[in-house]
Amino acid sequence: MLPPESTNVKTKFAQYHAFEDQAKRLEIAKKFIEAKFNKSQAVLDYLKLRYPEFNFDVSNERKKLEEVKTIKEIMGVEGVWHGDTGMSFQKPFQKSMSYVQE
Repeated sequence: MLPPESTNVKTKFAQYHAFEDQAKRLEIAKKFIEAKFNKSQAVLDYLKLRYPEFNFDVSNERKKLEEVKTIKEIMGVEGVWHGDTGMSFQKPFQKSMSYVQE
């Protein structure tokens, strides 16, 4: 007896077909970045409660993400956002983490 057909095969073929479809590929990539923005916004909101000077909003990046037409543009939006949030994450901690030379 042969085992039933693996669902991995169907999943792989669906992934290959989605990759071949430029519109589908763009839609999937946007969904990944939207999810990243959502998770990051939750962390940013939490930090804002603890550190009032901490202020960063991803709404501008969300608008830019809606307008992109290529994967390269998505990567650009995500890259700029990543740099901006990286700098914002450091702000509340810069004062409390200064080092004193003895």
